[in-house]
Amino acid sequence: WSMILTWVYGRTFILEGNRFDKLKLQTWAIPKYIPQYFMQSQKVAINTMIEEAILDVDRKGIKVLRLGLRNQGEDLNINGGLYVSRHPKLKVRVVDGSSLVVAVVLNSFPKGTTQLLLRGKLPKIAYGLAYTLFE
Repeated sequence: WSMILTWVYGRTFILEGNRFDKLKLQTWAIPKYIPQYFMQSQKVAINTMIEEAILDVDRKGIKVLRLGLRNQGEDLNINGGLYVSRHPKLKVRVVDGSSLVVAVVLNSFPKGTTQLLLRGKLPKIAYGLAYTLFE
């Protein structure tokens, strides 16, 4: 019954909020169950909820929004790129976990670093790091 109710009446909501000095963090939830993510008919509804949440946080002046794993799929919304292309004047940065890790890693290099060695089988994060470094 819960799945049917969220199917009909579901809206995004704030699940958790934390504050660290001047940093405010919130976890927003999309009331969908895992099987609904695999239903082609639900992709539009899920994307609409995510898009409404992105526009809402943009109006509130939020600087960075990270999409959760289920909400950043290539087949669902092109890793969040769908919303950025629909709304090119967004002030909020829409990131997935990998791009957030790349930003943290890039900011952790000591100033003056001129060489970096990436070896082995490169995961998605390493490709993002290499792409950013060699732009």
